[in-house]
Parts: sequence; structure tokens; C-alpha cells
Amino acid sequence: MSGIAAIIEFTGGRQVEERVRQMAGRMAYRAPDGTRVWASQGVGIAHCAMHTMVGCGVAPQPWTNEDDSLVVAFDGYLSNDDQLFKTLVAKGYRPRNVSDAELVLRSFEAWGEDCCAHMDGEFAFIIWDARSKTLHAARDHQGLRPLFYHRSDNRLIIASDFAAFDALEDVTLEPDESVMVQLMANAAAWHDETVWKNVRRIMPAHMVYFDQASTRSKRYWDLPAPYSIRYSKDSEYAEHYREILFENVRKAARSDQRLAFEVSGGLDSSGVFAVADALQREGKLPASEIQGYTLAGPPGSDADEVRYSNAVANHLQRKLKPNQLFRPDLEWFISHAQRNSDILYYPNSAMTCGMYRSMSDDGCRIAISGLGGDEWLNGRKTLLMESLSHWDWSMLARSMRALNTDFGPLNAARALWRFGVRPLLGKAMRQSAQSAPQTDIPWLSKEARDILRRAQEARAQAFTDRDDPQGRRRLHTQPMTGLILEHAARLQAQHGIEGRNPLFSRAMIEFSAATPEAIWLRGSQQKFIHRMAINDLLPAEVVERTSKAEFSTVLDGKPDQMKMMVQSNRSDQFNRLLNAKDGQLDSFFEQGKHRDIDGQFGWQLFGLASSALILK
Repeated sequence: MSGIAAIIEFTGGRQVEERVRQMAGRMAYRAPDGTRVWASQGVGIAHCAMHTMVGCGVAPQPWTNEDDSLVVAFDGYLSNDDQLFKTLVAKGYRPRNVSDAELVLRSFEAWGEDCCAHMDGEFAFIIWDARSKTLHAARDHQGLRPLFYHRSDNRLIIASDFAAFDALEDVTLEPDESVMVQLMANAAAWHDETVWKNVRRIMPAHMVYFDQASTRSKRYWDLPAPYSIRYSKDSEYAEHYREILFENVRKAARSDQRLAFEVSGGLDSSGVFAVADALQREGKLPASEIQGYTLAGPPGSDADEVRYSNAVANHLQRKLKPNQLFRPDLEWFISHAQRNSDILYYPNSAMTCGMYRSMSDDGCRIAISGLGGDEWLNGRKTLLMESLSHWDWSMLARSMRALNTDFGPLNAARALWRFGVRPLLGKAMRQSAQSAPQTDIPWLSKEARDILRRAQEARAQAFTDRDDPQGRRRLHTQPMTGLILEHAARLQAQHGIEGRNPLFSRAMIEFSAATPEAIWLRGSQQKFIHRMAINDLLPAEVVERTSKAEFSTVLDGKPDQMKMMVQSNRSDQFNRLLNAKDGQLDSFFEQGKHRDIDGQFGWQLFGLASSALILK
């Protein structure tokens, strides 16, 4: 993935070129194809280049228009480049080449602040408008490319990574206690806040405008109305979904280079790889070559998915390259956190490092994943309430038949009352769409619990059941999802890889948000329509799979190591947030030895250790 860095001195005067080069230097891993800097009158913009497509090199960034009044730095890729090119030409604009940077620049000329509404893909970009002395910064619909900013007086600093801010001697990163407490409790409720109080993130689906006097943010995309896509048969939903899936995998494969695919053996990544295989056999895949990579956990453990990935390989008659789980010691996590000026990587993100290294060694620069499936294809228990509120008796009947088959008639009737009738009668069930606030954390101090309560109350006020009864907007703006995506993007970049995520595409999210929950969760079977749509592409063993891999093995030995680390890094500020009385903290670490990584403890453990490092 490429990188962006910029310094804007709105009143001019100060030299910025060398300082912005220092920022780019801290993101050198994003620049296998070099770093370029554009500077003029107090404005410096750097672009760390990673070329992944035909056309990247024809518009070396930062890229300007003919009179240098507009300057763009872009990270990512557009998935609607052909359509956007044609639309611009029809409006009388003449793109000088087919690069994404040129298309973004011309789009800004054509539509100004509304340009992002015409773009699709995975991207972050900035545009400096020298005429109005304004900087415009934007991220894609889901925030699949990171972008952060620091504002002080008449100066704006913007970058893809925290480390770039830390490279500047006149910027001191200040920890945000509220975010620290949320991480320690695994109860994320932040909005645009980051671990640093004086650094904010550009939010997904937003463009932010900066001038000398103000900062203004505008949302350019939102979820469609619920139940706005409605068919009479499951097969019609499956056909529509399959069309979207094929088209988005094709768009994600926009490259002239060899593509790597993450293939875990699960439904999501295996389905994406199977679609790419089908497209290639039909001659419809832009890339000429694809290669699958899989993770191999300890044989016989819950992390071992070789049985399923082998079934996929045999079914498609393709070889997958196995890679052992990367299970580094705690020092690896600490050193990377310090280098990144950030919290620790979570272990089930770090475990993919060996696979990314293998991809890079094989000459791949793009890795296509199944991320997004768990977020948007699973379905939620609000399905019965939703069917009743839309008078969809046919869908309700299908759901009840499945519940009766899977759980028995009594439990099916209880589910109808609890998750269908009772919420509609006004007895709100916030837990059906949102986890209950987590403020009763005994090893946090009263001050920390108060901080956590205020943060969660603020988020709850932003998302009421009346405005978001199915919880889709909450789902789209989940703070931890955004954090994990930012970490994944940086981790991939550090291995010379650009990640692409067709199941997080705008079209996929729109389809999920606009269709009934009952097509995704049918009885006990999650991802119902996804399974139905790819039934002919994968072996039955994978299509019918109900288990998921469990990667607690990457936590082996970590609780004791982290206990020692926390004890040796307890600053006064950190101690103020902890309740060390009655052995509460010791009890927390002891209990953690017996909990899995996907449970509450694994996330709290790394949040606690990260906070100790940051607050020190």
C-alpha cells in the first residue's frame, strides 16, 4: 500500500519540504517504488509509492493539474475506473491518462466536494487546492485505507501512519485516556478519536475540508434503506448476491500482476478464491495468474484448517501454499508497537505475517482476502422483528420452519416472542442489535469506569433503536472493526503487500444492508445466502461447514509475559486507571490463562498491555 504525508502551513513562511521527507521516511516500507515530494509556499506533500496496476507509473505522485493549482496524493485503487473515465469524458473533461490519481483529480475538478459520491473502491487521498488555500481529505466507504490528521493553530499535518507524526520534533503525541480505558475493557466506543489525543482519523465515507480558520467534515455515502431489496424467493436473493460477488472479485483483481489469495478453508476466503478461479477459467479475470496461500495451525489443534483448505484445493485442482502460524514472542509485539507509535498488534493479526512474507517472496503485491464476511454476511437475531415490521409473512414462515427444525417447536416459539413480538411491543431489546455497555470491570479504578461509562453513553446516544432498529449503522461504524482494518493495512504494507477486500466492497455492504436479515441467518445456519450462491463452486465439506478455527495457540505464554511487562511499565497515569486492590489485577491475568482469544480476555489482555506502553 502507498502512503501519504503532508504539512500545510496556512500562513506560509516555514520550510516544510525537509520535514515532510522526515515523515515519509518513517513510512519507507510503503515506498518500494520510491518517494516523491511536492512543495510550494508552506505546503509539502509526500507520496510513498507502491505500484500494483498498469497506469500507476504514468502519473507519478504527488500529481498535479496543468497549472499546479491542484495537487493529489492517492493511496488505494478505484474499482469503477472505467465507468468514471467515461462519465468524465461525457461531461467534457479529458483525463490525460488512465491512472487513478488523474481520475481523482479530474473528478474533483468536475464535482468539487461531491466527487467521492462518484468514486468506488478502496482509497484514501488528499487534494491541495492552491486557489482556495484548502486541503481536502477523504477515505472510502468502509475505511479500508488509513488516514489521520493533527491540527494546531495555523498548521495541519496529515499522514497514513502515526509514526509519521512522531517523526516531527515539534509534535508531541499525547495519549487519549478515554481510548486507553476502552481498549483495556474491550469496550470500544470512540468515533474519530485515536490512541493519541491530538491525532484524529478521517472517518470512513467522509471528506474533510481544512482551511486556515476551520475544519469541516461531510459524509458522502450512507447505507441504503433497510428492506429496500425484496424478492419472493431465496433463489432470487442468491442470484443477485452471486452477481455482486463475481463483479466485486473481478474488480478487486484489477492488476497486471500475479495475485495472491488468502484461503483459510472457511466460507468467506474460500468462496472469494473459488470465484476468482471461475472468472479466470472464463477469461474474465484481469490478472493473468492467481495463487492461493493458507495458514497451517498445529496439527490436530482448533487452529488447524488444513482439512478444509485441502478440500478447496482438490475441488478446484489448484495448489495452495501452506504457511505456519506466525507466533512471535512478546518482544516482537513491543518493538513493532514502538516503531509504529501505536498499540500492540493483536496476535490473530500478527499470525499472518509468515503468509504475507511468502506472498511477497513470490513476487505478489496484492493479497485478496475474505475480510468482511463475518461483519456483513452472518445475519443477526433482529430478523424476526424485521420480518414482522415489514409484514413479510413468507420470510417469517421460512425462518420459523428453520428454527423449528434446528431447535424444536418450543424454542422456535420462544424466539418469535423474544426476538420478534416483544421488541415490536415497545419492550426494547438493545442487546439484539448492540452489546450491553461493559462498565463493570473490577480491575479498573472507579475513575476509569466513569470514563468508560461516559464514552459508551455518548455512543449509545448516537445510535438509538428507533433510528437504527436492526443495528446496521452501528455495525458499519464499529470502532474495533475500523482499528483492525487500519492495523491490517499497515501490517500488509510492512510486508510489501496491498490488501483488497471484495466482501467489504460498497456494493456488498449495500446489498447486505438493504436485504432482510432472514436471508443471512436461517435457523442456526449463518451466511445462508452466501452458501446458497457458491454451492456449486466449493466442496460440500466447506459449504456445509459450521465450525470456525480458533487461534488461542498464538496466545501461548503471553499472559505471564504481559503480566511482567505491565508490572514493569506502570506509570502514575496507568496506575490511576487500575484497581490493584484485593488482587483484582492478579486475578485478571490468572483467569486469562483459561480463556480463548476470541473471548473477552484476549482483547482485554492486549488492550491492557498496549495502554501500559502508551501511557509510559
